[in-house]
Amino acid sequence: MCSPWRFHNTKPDDPARKAKGREYKYWPQERKDAHKLVMLKRGWMRKRKLLERGGGKCIICGYNKCQRALAFHYRDPTQKKFQLSVNFLWSKTMKELDEEFKKCDILCVRCLAELQDGVERSINYKNKKFKKNKI
Repeated sequence: MCSPWRFHNTKPDDPARKAKGREYKYWPQERKDAHKLVMLKRGWMRKRKLLERGGGKCIICGYNKCQRALAFHYRDPTQKKFQLSVNFLWSKTMKELDEEFKKCDILCVRCLAELQDGVERSINYKNKKFKKNKI
């Protein structure tokens, strides 16, 4: 040991010494709550941007009244790297989000539930009529 007080180094400017207060676990609860709100707001703003890029409405029924009721549905679930939900939207870069968004369609919660339950509907998607198969 290089110090008589049983510490590696007693200098306050030692780069190897961790700065208390910068780590999340040392933050006061008020700061943690404020940080969570900022991150949630960032996630909603990014969802709004992605929805605008995709047309802002359900591709099946055209619903567009509430952005919380619109979801991203992967055309091929095996290509999914991560889920496009508000929890992931705040932590990823826009480049990563754009790459994942290219694999998705925008659906409202009703159409998404019907698609997942296997209800067949004729839809007009990008000027091509086809029937959604049961999943």
